[in-house]
Amino acid sequence: MARWSPTLGEGSLWPSDAPVVALFGLGQRTLLGFQYEGWSLGAKQTGQMALPADFDAGEQIAIVPGGRAILVNRRVAVPAAEVRKGVPWSTTEGVYRVDVSTGEVDRVGFEPRIAAAQASAYFGGSPDGEHVAIIELWTSATEPWPDTSGMPPEEANALESAHHRHVIRSVRTSIWIATFDGQVPREIYTYGHERVLSVTGGRPTFDEATVPVQWSPDGRLLAVEVRGPEGEFDVNGVRVLDVATGHTVASYPGAYLSGTASWGPDSDRLLLGGHTTHPPRPLSWIQGLDGTRHEIEMFPKPNSMGFRRLRPLGLADNDHLLTAQGLGKRATVLRTNIATGEHEALFSVTGSDPINPVIAQMPPETWL
Repeated sequence: MARWSPTLGEGSLWPSDAPVVALFGLGQRTLLGFQYEGWSLGAKQTGQMALPADFDAGEQIAIVPGGRAILVNRRVAVPAAEVRKGVPWSTTEGVYRVDVSTGEVDRVGFEPRIAAAQASAYFGGSPDGEHVAIIELWTSATEPWPDTSGMPPEEANALESAHHRHVIRSVRTSIWIATFDGQVPREIYTYGHERVLSVTGGRPTFDEATVPVQWSPDGRLLAVEVRGPEGEFDVNGVRVLDVATGHTVASYPGAYLSGTASWGPDSDRLLLGGHTTHPPRPLSWIQGLDGTRHEIEMFPKPNSMGFRRLRPLGLADNDHLLTAQGLGKRATVLRTNIATGEHEALFSVTGSDPINPVIAQMPPETWL
């Protein structure tokens, strides 16, 4: 018997006096992204994200630690006349914060250093909801995509491939701390040249939602997923950065952030994932910043489609995971004992598409 039993509702997710602890994809894709519903702690029904009519949240979404605000990446369509090779069909307009208690929407004070068509951004919010860490991927290449009209196919392909390699080599990664009060964003990290970093895309399974930059509960650290270009997989992994200085505190090659609430409540450990190659199978472990590592063996192998019936969502506390069980149109969020593997059902959602819930990093007492 689940502790809470929310049903699919039709109302708005906000305003809400209670924090939002989970977001679920509705399985309905708009021109620019996916629609979402969410659940406020203890509410009897889930609610839909009621954004302004001209607002499209795209595919990037995050709940700030504590669940009092939601961050969305607004995307706008590129005019049809500008859609061509090398230009995306939609582009980033900015990162916005939705205050759960009021429904007010504010834009974070950050502008890409170059045209949005040549950049993308990933983000995570601070526990107080007043700061956003933004990973900006950009390229210093300014040459337009080559015009290959009228060329023989082999020659055109060679020219386009050469241009693509040039763009990849010129990719840079910058991490910014931005606010909503008009302050100039603070750049804490830039990387490029010898080894290019970008946010991790490939995963050994398809059944884990993630936020590729996650702020620690105490507000001091950022955990960031990175990967290198083709042929430089040795730089793949998770880096932990000091927010104040941008210095690397720890680095875990070959790892990715497991779920959307990867930090432990004391900001001293992370739930990470990875995979073996011979034979290929996913791995999960709790990584202490002090160097300790605790393997987790409870998760099954993925099926032929890359999904598992039990999958990690994050850390509930130092002794329990948050996990999701189920496939398709029903999923149950569980509090799972790390030592014994025993599960306690917290809540289930049926009727939407809850296969990859976005779970907020919450205080441990939330799940007791």
